[in-house]
Amino acid sequence: MSTQERIKGLQASALKGSLSAIQQLEDLVASHQVACTDIKDTIFAIDNVYGPSASDEDGTRPSAERVAAIISCLSMLAYGFGEKDIFDTNPGVDFVVHAWPLVRDWSAWLIDCTQITPSSTASAPSSPSSYPEVVETIERAFAAALAQHALVIDARKQHDAKTITAFNSIIRLWCYCSADKKIHSPHRLVTILGYWLAPRTAYPTINGRIPLTVVDEMVATIRALPYDTFARAMAAAYTRIEQDGFSDIEHITGFLSLLNMTTLGNIMTLAARGFCRWHTNILRKLTSRRSFSTANTEHLAGVIRACIGDLNNHLKSRGSTYVTHALRTGALLALVQAGVLLKSVVKEQEVANALNVLRPYILWPSHRRDILKQLRSADKTGLRAQLSQTSPVSRALVELERLALDFSDSVRIKDVCIGVCANCDAPRGQFHPRRCKGCLHTVYCSESCQRDHWKKGHSMYCMSAFQLLDINLVKGLGMNRTDSDFLLYLAARDVQRSGERIAACFAKEASAVRPGELPMLVMDYGQYVEDRNVKMHIVPFQGVNERYNGQLEAPKEPAWMVFLERTKNFCTATKDRPVVILGTSMGAGGTYFRLATLSALMGFTYEKVDGKKGLYNPALPWHRTMHYAHSLRH
Repeated sequence: MSTQERIKGLQASALKGSLSAIQQLEDLVASHQVACTDIKDTIFAIDNVYGPSASDEDGTRPSAERVAAIISCLSMLAYGFGEKDIFDTNPGVDFVVHAWPLVRDWSAWLIDCTQITPSSTASAPSSPSSYPEVVETIERAFAAALAQHALVIDARKQHDAKTITAFNSIIRLWCYCSADKKIHSPHRLVTILGYWLAPRTAYPTINGRIPLTVVDEMVATIRALPYDTFARAMAAAYTRIEQDGFSDIEHITGFLSLLNMTTLGNIMTLAARGFCRWHTNILRKLTSRRSFSTANTEHLAGVIRACIGDLNNHLKSRGSTYVTHALRTGALLALVQAGVLLKSVVKEQEVANALNVLRPYILWPSHRRDILKQLRSADKTGLRAQLSQTSPVSRALVELERLALDFSDSVRIKDVCIGVCANCDAPRGQFHPRRCKGCLHTVYCSESCQRDHWKKGHSMYCMSAFQLLDINLVKGLGMNRTDSDFLLYLAARDVQRSGERIAACFAKEASAVRPGELPMLVMDYGQYVEDRNVKMHIVPFQGVNERYNGQLEAPKEPAWMVFLERTKNFCTATKDRPVVILGTSMGAGGTYFRLATLSALMGFTYEKVDGKKGLYNPALPWHRTMHYAHSLRH
């Protein structure tokens, strides 16, 4: 029997419902012994026998034979879309027109009947062990179909319910299968979804293709996915980007487009999986020599610009937590690399805008250190020298460096009380200082002096210094001890310097507080790096929890409410005034703040009493500030 006769015999058996014949045809197509377009009529006709249009045997779930037949047919269509001469002949064009609706409908039907993704009532997907090839087959079929330029132009007009249903199913398939390590992870679906999502974002279309237009229902489907499942799927997609040598610009574009669809709730879950580092690492990969030398330069430049825009928005809205992780990952160096590659003045200005967002964060010592470190690295590698001195990026870097170098408050404020060795009183000018890395409040002339002082009692002070005035119940993910403690030092210094100004504020703005309410001083350091001016105003203490809740976890704890009540009672009894110290924004909708009292800040000194050194506040009923903190906690 000749090959042609065998093929005709298999076609006839397949039309009669023979699963074995269908699978043999699939093997022939996979081995290129027969073109898919030559047997397209048989494949299309099988839809009437086994497809979604056929009636169910039991009215509920289709049989395993029926599912296996459609899997084989879908696999053949995937091979057919991959044939090189698919548009060279009229049969090929006819195949594309009729095959796309089947790929769309069969995929949605397989996802539903095999229950790979959860139904509307299920909380988790069923095990797909009976059909392990379903995910890979659907992924391959969609990737092959949407790779056809002419098909994409035609499918772009299809906004019918079946197309929407199919892509909603594909979204759930990608999310749940990527989140489950036991199932094939459909990475190619990330690129496919990027085709649809790109028009709704700033990212360019891929290789000049016209993408399928995303409808609102599909965006809503993405945003309605469970936060943790979506976060695990995105983390799996990002892991592939991190692989050495990976430079699939299409996958990166699709990933970033998906990331644009996230909500605030998703961001909070994604942050636990490294979201704050993703844009920076991707920007570094995109601006590397390897990527720029092998990719479509025009398209890559568009992706870089959009990535910079996203990074800029997150630096503005996510605050100190995001900035901390971005800087530690090398955000400043990545932006400088982008500035070198994007020569146009308009494009360079976008990079400069992102660099300017970093200015207020010089307030925090850790951020200032990271910025200066990366600026020095850009100088040593010659990266900065490749920029024109008159370019917007160069001007932004010069201003950022000037602010970071000029902001020496962190040196002056800590030098006030540490002019001598804490153990032997040797003048600081006679030795190279060794600063205590725990509290940063003391210096020593030698390691032996530091050890002696620790044994004499500094260990107790050092461990208590971070809880000075018991205020750091509010913590940001990106803040460390030095950053948080430094804000308190700035406030202590400025309260002592501005006693008359504070008194004038209380007198002038007393009308802002109703009779019987406790007035509270607010010290805002949000723009302190730019203008060196701390903004002060008076507000009622009542409602402090709601006023500064934002992104903070501590106000949800009962201990926080007890602390606020004790602070209020203490200030009322002693006629003291509570003080809220605001730092640079630490997160979306929230501001980093610390709570203190006015007398504690004004009486803050570091001196020797009864032969012992420690923090003292004569204005309080207790001498040691740490005792004052303990009384508030208990």
